[in-house]
Amino acid sequence: MKLVNVHDIATFLSVIDVSYIRERQIISKLYQDLQYEGSLNEFMLKVDEQLEQLDVQVMKEIDELQSQMKENLISCHFEKDMAHYLKVMKLRMQYTEIDYVKIKLRTLLKQLGYKRRSDKLVAELNEMFQQLGLMVYKKGGILGDLSELALDEFMTIRLRSE
Repeated sequence: MKLVNVHDIATFLSVIDVSYIRERQIISKLYQDLQYEGSLNEFMLKVDEQLEQLDVQVMKEIDELQSQMKENLISCHFEKDMAHYLKVMKLRMQYTEIDYVKIKLRTLLKQLGYKRRSDKLVAELNEMFQQLGLMVYKKGGILGDLSELALDEFMTIRLRSE
């Protein structure tokens, strides 16, 4: 799994509320950190193209929702990509003033589009946290496995310190 791609960066930038100048600074820092093979201008153009695609996608989804609401057919299920969601979370911790994310396991599962946790889902999440360099803590220390956490218990997600 590639750690961060241009789509992840564009999503991250669309979520945070920063000025255009700060956005350009973040893109430049990401360009350096990711050791992108092309030029900085090429990297910025790719990020900008993804941002534009996200805007178009959001407008299409708004139009769809409005037409469904008119027809009283509100049965939308938004599937979330786990890796993408966690990558954006990591970017927020790396490139903003946010040091950690505190969330209930139930809320995380809901954000990812799941209602119940299975052994397979927990194993996938544990692996993704490991691959992305994220540490999960619960009250009292480091959490070895998400299966040790109660659904309504809070967990704190931080970047792994090198």
